[in-house]
Amino acid sequence: GGSPFNTTTPQDAKSQVQRRVEAELDVLLDRLVEADFPFLGACYGVGTLGRHQGAVIDTRYAEPVSAPEITLTDAGRSDPVCAGMANPFRAFVAHKEAMSVVPDGVVVGSWAERG
Repeated sequence: GGSPFNTTTPQDAKSQVQRRVEAELDVLLDRLVEADFPFLGACYGVGTLGRHQGAVIDTRYAEPVSAPEITLTDAGRSDPVCAGMANPFRAFVAHKEAMSVVPDGVVVGSWAERG
């Protein structure tokens, strides 16, 4: 957490470092998606994976810093990335951006916030 990078920053306003990092992440994400490899993209990772897969990333669901209780849904409990996680659990949140429109094949609500 705490990265200065944002997916919604216009390309011409991104630093050379951010553009390089995104290009390198795109190569990695190509491989992960092709292999159907479980991937937990938290914060900037969600935006980067979402952008890679054609999601709409914006600030509609921005949230303040907090640590809400998260309860896994049925989809979350069956997700290999969440295997062995406590349910419910607390997680720090403070996202400036999120997916407002998800790409085809995405399961929305792998975990549901309670608070």
